[in-house]
Amino acid sequence: MNKKGFSGRTLAGLLLLNLVVHFIPFERPGFQPDDFVWQNLARVPPPWGFVERSLGQPTRPLGWLLYILMPALVGLNEVTQIAILVASTSALTALVYAFLAGVLPRSLANLATLAFVAWPVKHEIYASQLFAVITFASMLIVGSGLAYRKWVHSGSRPALALAVAFYGVSIFTYEIGYAAPLVFLLIDRPRRERLSSLTWFLIPAGLYWAVRFGNGLETERVLGRHELEPGLLVFNLATSLPSNLFGFQLARNVAYGFWSFICGPLWLQAAGLGVAVFGGILSARWIRESRHEAVVDRWVVNASKALLCAALLALPSAMVLVESRHSVLAAAGMAVAISMVSARAPPAAGATLIAALLLASQGLALRQTEASRMQAAVHEVIVQRRDEIRSASVVVFDIESLARRVPYTWGETRKNVFRSYWGIHAFSDWGFQAMVGDVLSEKGPLRPKVVTCSAGLRVLQTTVSCDRDYRDQRPFVVGREGALIIDFATIPLP
Repeated sequence: MNKKGFSGRTLAGLLLLNLVVHFIPFERPGFQPDDFVWQNLARVPPPWGFVERSLGQPTRPLGWLLYILMPALVGLNEVTQIAILVASTSALTALVYAFLAGVLPRSLANLATLAFVAWPVKHEIYASQLFAVITFASMLIVGSGLAYRKWVHSGSRPALALAVAFYGVSIFTYEIGYAAPLVFLLIDRPRRERLSSLTWFLIPAGLYWAVRFGNGLETERVLGRHELEPGLLVFNLATSLPSNLFGFQLARNVAYGFWSFICGPLWLQAAGLGVAVFGGILSARWIRESRHEAVVDRWVVNASKALLCAALLALPSAMVLVESRHSVLAAAGMAVAISMVSARAPPAAGATLIAALLLASQGLALRQTEASRMQAAVHEVIVQRRDEIRSASVVVFDIESLARRVPYTWGETRKNVFRSYWGIHAFSDWGFQAMVGDVLSEKGPLRPKVVTCSAGLRVLQTTVSCDRDYRDQRPFVVGREGALIIDFATIPLP
């Protein structure tokens, strides 16, 4: 028996699982620095003047526009943020399931989508409403794949046109799916007479690079502009790409997730264990059912193809070092590989693996909520001291006073960037400036000047000095007169 098909009941269960795995506890009481940055950019006059500026960007012009459009339309509202995140990640889950259901037998498609929901390397898209832009780009790529498959099987020219259009809009929003047409070709090889039609994908692919290198717009901020140094590119292909798939990044996120889960409240641990047991039982059932599906007999070949697809989908990660957002689409390929291996393993072994991934992802959800709470506490300090900030000539934030209170698991304690415990870059110098600007309702250059010290703050009679600036890790000195020092030694932490 080799049944394929899209099951509405299965999809409903997967969507429910996506909700409880990534959004418990159901709160996002704070916003990342980027949220404040884009909200401030949305206020720059003239009204809606950011549209022209966005579309003139050399990279991710549509992404830039959407990043500003969300806060311009809905502001920073926690209920709206949850709604945007749930809607976007649910839509992506549904599209991935629809695609896999057309490629794999039913039980393997179910199992692979379950692994996709649980895969902890794509946790970033659940962290902030701004990541809905990345999810949107992912949805377009999966939609492009669905349209491409329709063209392969029916020869529908409108389907091919839709596939190319979705692909083009996606890479100009966020280029995480740049190599997706190669994946389409690998999965669904069209007849020889149709291969020439694949060249249509080269039009948006080439236009992307033409815009990237040909746009001479001078702007103080450019989104996602990574320099292409051949040596660094080769190094990142050998290091960042494996890490984004199954290396350090996966180990780090699983460790973060388990650490947070173990340290979490008892009610969360009980709920998480219940979800993990449910997911394990469900996956064990699908593993047993998959034994009757012919594709399992070639599990090594099919798992290798899935890993190749994942590598192609994660190729943009070679432009940077380690970013979860470049692994969102690759998670689908990794999920297929996991389902293939699990189908050949004893059901208990495969179920244990899925259950462990579910626990890790639930722990990451708790960590993101904790980070949001911490950011909300920092924001509240700025709100409470608004009048003092207005009257100061320079404001010095002592980030080290907060870092000392945060327990680290491992990693970048020297820079105090909070990646070690929190798993995301919770704060940044420009984020502080944008947060202060939002509190002061400043639309232009921020007054007073804001600097952030990550280590070695010394307050003397005439000067305030710091050993490491938070932005460039260099020392700085400012005059003591008119300077306001704000620390976070006493704010409540989650």
